Amino acid sequence: MLCADAPPEKRGRALGVYNIGMAFGATSGLVLGFVLASKMDWHYVFWIAGGPSILLAASAAFVAAPARLGRPPKLRAWSYLLSPTYLVALAGGILSTFGASGLVVWSRSLLIDERHLSVKVGSIFMTAVGLVCGIGGVVAGGYFGDFLTRRGGRGGHARAIGLSLIAAVPFGVASLLITHQATFMVLTAITVFLLSVYNGPAAAVIDELGPSQYAATLQSFAMFWVHVLGNAPAGSVVGWIADRSTVALGLQTTVAAMGIAGVLFMIVARRQKVETVS
Repeated sequence: MLCADAPPEKRGRALGVYNIGMAFGATSGLVLGFVLASKMDWHYVFWIAGGPSILLAASAAFVAAPARLGRPPKLRAWSYLLSPTYLVALAGGILSTFGASGLVVWSRSLLIDERHLSVKVGSIFMTAVGLVCGIGGVVAGGYFGDFLTRRGGRGGHARAIGLSLIAAVPFGVASLLITHQATFMVLTAITVFLLSVYNGPAAAVIDELGPSQYAATLQSFAMFWVHVLGNAPAGSVVGWIADRSTVALGLQTTVAAMGIAGVLFMIVARRQKVETVS
């Protein structure tokens, strides 16, 4: 709906502002869940988390979808879902989500169990990084994608994701290898900022890969496989490796996934550019 309402050159910032909610919710949810679980039965924690969501979901029924006129599509939806560019973008989204989910699930174990931060310091650090670097990265990614789109046309949003994910790799690897607490914390903050850029223009990339009549199909198909193949197995895969080594080594898989995803999004940007010219 946001992609339909915002023009291409402003789509990234619209999605970036929207995804502030995801970054804020994920961070505050982790911290509040940890705090509340020590003060009340976990069943009540779930009601606190889920109750407002039920009300918000019901209110969505009253949101009017923006009208966006477009030419009738020449091909059926499957033609766009199976196009090479869409499949490459889908693979990049799956790997990006795998990396982000693995980091979220195992961040507490890394900070407190292996880097030996106190529970209080670790909680404050996670909150600060999630709110400042997470939200900052999401918003910056939206604006950066719009900037590259204005400068170079189609492919700008995918290029913004690709550049940020590739740039995050050396910082992520270093943060997991260095045990000095202050250095580790700085490198982690930079890594989270760069990885969060993905959440700004990601939906804009998918929206550009098909006609407006199939926009919801393209987005829902991507969301389904991103969560099934990226989100769901991430914690278990990292945990399996961590059981046989360390959490830090297990999390190196998330950094590798992000790096490969960055390369894939650069390929998407290149293909979009070539398709526009042709």
